[in-house]
Amino acid sequence: MKFVIPFAGKPKARPRLNANGPTFMPKDYMEWKDRVIEWARFSRLHKQRIEGTVHIYAVFDTDKILVEVTPCGHKRPKGVGGDLDNLVGGLLDALQGAGVIDNDRNVMEIVASFADPE
Repeated sequence: MKFVIPFAGKPKARPRLNANGPTFMPKDYMEWKDRVIEWARFSRLHKQRIEGTVHIYAVFDTDKILVEVTPCGHKRPKGVGGDLDNLVGGLLDALQGAGVIDNDRNVMEIVASFADPE
């Protein structure tokens, strides 16, 4: 399934702490996320839903996001915790902190996947 989200992407926000302790996501990030969800529902993308593991190819442009989602047939390995995007984010933060890269914002392409269990 290929589609174009007709507005720019927004970086994943970090949760904020409320004065009383609970965390919340920043308003602008939640508004962007709600906008993507509303657009996807309006576009009826759920009618083309792909079950199971997928490959995602995304190109972020200044005013749109080009997306392709295809089935991959892999199974998630047991014992690996966390979502792949969060694992990649943690790795980039560690590489930057260790001085291996100067700024993870300068990474121009990422190809990431879970190992295909044998």
